Amino acid sequence: IDAYPKNKYLFFKPDSMAARGALLIAGDGDQRENILEAWLGTMMSNGVMINEHENCKAIKRAEDGDYFTVQTEKGEQREPLVYRARRVVVALGNRGTPMRLGVSGEEIQIRRTGHPEDKVIYQLSNPDNFKQRKMMIVGGGNAAVEASVDLVARRHGNQIEFRSADEINDVTLVVRSGFTNDIKFGNKLLLYHCIDEGKVKVFWDTGVKEVRDREVVLMDPFTRVEKATVANDYIIALIGGAPPTKFLESIGITIPKS
Repeated sequence: IDAYPKNKYLFFKPDSMAARGALLIAGDGDQRENILEAWLGTMMSNGVMINEHENCKAIKRAEDGDYFTVQTEKGEQREPLVYRARRVVVALGNRGTPMRLGVSGEEIQIRRTGHPEDKVIYQLSNPDNFKQRKMMIVGGGNAAVEASVDLVARRHGNQIEFRSADEINDVTLVVRSGFTNDIKFGNKLLLYHCIDEGKVKVFWDTGVKEVRDREVVLMDPFTRVEKATVANDYIIALIGGAPPTKFLESIGITIPKS
């Protein structure tokens, strides 16, 4: 949740599902910042220690007792650390490493703000970082829909207010083969509202063929025939992630092939 876009509205659970656990999840949902404040406060008050910027590299069962050794690397210097734990909870989620577009020009460096930066990025941390830009969102899931909305509007709970002329972006959403099955109904409503108001343009059944400095070439994803060339400053590719299968297998967890 900490990595989600600023002011993102999160839906907690289906209405038919009863709340469980010690963390407060009253109502249908809440803003990212409110959730973090409440949940981090609960953790701190219960003595939970949080080590940020530290990656788990290996988990091994000890040979001389009922415990595990956990090997990590901390910070940019990758300082090696070792912990002992009676039990280890692996809570990685299924986001994994972001999937890439795999097209020509994906690694291109641009200069929009006076210094080199990637043209293709793989998450939207803060929509306010982009103003009056030509933005392309690639993806058909909740993250792609929410990013498209957030770049043209500000959220107030589960409602939106369109950005002013000096802040709004020119947004194009590229969807390869329809929305994913888990997309939330509320997200669809907000996106369709943005489309109806002319704030977001959508290319259905479309893929990216080539990335250039100031434009993107789009194609039919099945025939690879070019469909359009769109003026563009940045691409945000939100097409899912590769699950951490290798890491899980390295610590002894069997992943079903099916």
